[in-house]
Amino acid sequence: ALPLGDMTRTNLFANAGFASASDWTLGADWSIGAGVATKVAGAATTHLSQTPALAAGQVLRVGYRIVSAPAPGSFRIRCQGATAVDALIQTAAGTYRGSLTVPASPTSLRITGTSNAAGSVDDVAAYVQTPACLPQGANNLW
Repeated sequence: ALPLGDMTRTNLFANAGFASASDWTLGADWSIGAGVATKVAGAATTHLSQTPALAAGQVLRVGYRIVSAPAPGSFRIRCQGATAVDALIQTAAGTYRGSLTVPASPTSLRITGTSNAAGSVDDVAAYVQTPACLPQGANNLW
């Protein structure tokens, strides 16, 4: 095998496959079971979160899989700090990847669902982007 890119990165989300509710702080309307995190529609926008070590200005590569669409609402990955920085605001089932820049005074990484979101997510990821990282997406060798 030929290693490519940054092989030292680790997922900042612990228990990213939702094997249990451990490591997660669940907001109202969220539950974890059967290997997914599920949100039911409620009165407010809520989230499930973790508090990994983050530094302002870091670029994070983030991703998640929406198992069941949150119709009519949406899911997103949010980095909370002095301001909220959102990435991957999505309304349909699928696998999504993107990036965000950590704001000043970061406090948490979150999966956020709007008040009317009712659906499930799995396979969340957040990695600090390093100079050795390959561009996101397909990379071919010739």
